[in-house]
Amino acid sequence: MFVLEDQGNATGGENLLSGQCVKLGFSFPAGDATVCESMWVRITDIDNKREAKYTGEIDNVSIFHPDSYGQQVQFRPDHILAIWEEEHDV
Repeated sequence: MFVLEDQGNATGGENLLSGQCVKLGFSFPAGDATVCESMWVRITDIDNKREAKYTGEIDNVSIFHPDSYGQQVQFRPDHILAIWEEEHDV
């Protein structure tokens, strides 16, 4: 359904905690084109033994795929575009 973009450069992406929110970039096929969108993901699991260190759930409604809310995503620190610095309530 979507592909994670490898363009993250958020400082601190290696030292996150479960429950924190991070912004990830996604690309979606749209007919003959590809569209990109950034979305917030709440970290639900951290495993330093996996290549995809973090597991999280999409925490906002996508413009292009509204049904992706809550979908599970695995990602690495280099996927992280930004880190939510305050408590993030849905």
